[in-house]
Amino acid sequence: MRRKQDFYSQFQKLNELIFSLPFEEEVTIEQKEKAFHSLVDLLVKKGVYKNNGTIQKWRENTVQYLREIANFLEEIDLQQVLSDQEMFFERFIFTPCGKDTSIYATLRDKTEGNKEEFCDIPINILFNYFVERTGKSPYEKIPRSVAKGFLIEVENLH
Repeated sequence: MRRKQDFYSQFQKLNELIFSLPFEEEVTIEQKEKAFHSLVDLLVKKGVYKNNGTIQKWRENTVQYLREIANFLEEIDLQQVLSDQEMFFERFIFTPCGKDTSIYATLRDKTEGNKEEFCDIPINILFNYFVERTGKSPYEKIPRSVAKGFLIEVENLH
């Protein structure tokens, strides 16, 4: 879908996010611009954003979560922003307070006072264990029941 450039200027915060992503590989401005346009089109289509650049009322946490995890994503995940926005959406774009969550969001909410550990286990070790067990990123969308089950399993092992 080809839109006028002024349409995309309404999505300044998303543009800033895309251009600030910590790519390890060299990425051109044109690649980022194309990814930004494709992501805007997808987020409008999926009902995260309205056509006027505002976020749908029930989706406000979606973009906030994306900003929060951007610096933690692996290069392969960041490359999906450039090449397969639909897959990136399916994996990482959701409202963490909805029916889906991530291990990261669940632990963030559970460990408000101590973001370094869960049950005396360093968070980075827990994340590595999660990736090993599931093959998913700790920032990736999963059903809330899966996140709770995983954490119960960890608590029982400890």
